[in-house]
Amino acid sequence: MPTDECVSQTWLQIQASLLLNLEYALGPIDGKHEKLVMVLELAPVEDFVTTARSYGGRPMADRAAIARSFIAKSVFGLQTTRDLIERLRTDELRRRLCCLRYRKNVPSESTFSRAFDECAESDLPQAGS
Repeated sequence: MPTDECVSQTWLQIQASLLLNLEYALGPIDGKHEKLVMVLELAPVEDFVTTARSYGGRPMADRAAIARSFIAKSVFGLQTTRDLIERLRTDELRRRLCCLRYRKNVPSESTFSRAFDECAESDLPQAGS
């Protein structure tokens, strides 16, 4: 069997196993959510996002969860950050896939904006290149 076929078969097995485990933990996953899972697995933003510690004041929102949320915004074709926030608040599966366990963990629009600015100023956009 050629190497590319072997790799494809292995990837399909991993993908099926991942989705089964997620469905067991979170419930049924439809096509769009499945696409989000695959994109997040292929683009592990957690490896590129800095997690700065706050030594006073309010703790920073989880930048990895925010980056995952921005990916979800793109996958689901949402036009605005407000749309994203509303969907994260109402769609538990989407929220959990973005590593935001509870509705109260969904960042505000201004937090998303600050995080987006930080991302734009960092090397994250070029990290996957």
